[in-house]
Amino acid sequence: MQFNIEGFRSHDLYANHGCCPVPVVMLFDSVELLTRKTTCFSTGNLAKRREANVGATAEFLKSIPFDKVFHVGRLSDVEKREIVFRRQAEIIIPEELDLTALRYVGCRTQAEYETLLWLLTPEAWKYGQST
Repeated sequence: MQFNIEGFRSHDLYANHGCCPVPVVMLFDSVELLTRKTTCFSTGNLAKRREANVGATAEFLKSIPFDKVFHVGRLSDVEKREIVFRRQAEIIIPEELDLTALRYVGCRTQAEYETLLWLLTPEAWKYGQST
């Protein structure tokens, strides 16, 4: 996905019209997010809505086939479609994700890091992590 949407190019050359000129990685406190009462989980890629199920209970979370989400080893042609679908299982935060659980924001290069800092307010700098 990143390969298809990353970089600077003509708008019509991005896959599905997605655009991410400078990707960043946001690292959140997983325990804080996973234990919120409003957090939901999917059994696979939500872009394939007919195949993915969504739930919010501990029982639903236990039902997700984690052996396929975190599959290790070679994939046969028969397994490939399902394993890729399962690997894209999602954590869903309905409405809007506030940044109380945000711990770090990382960039690939020093130049991208400095550009990000230039674009942010000084209050947001506390999340920056130099590469």
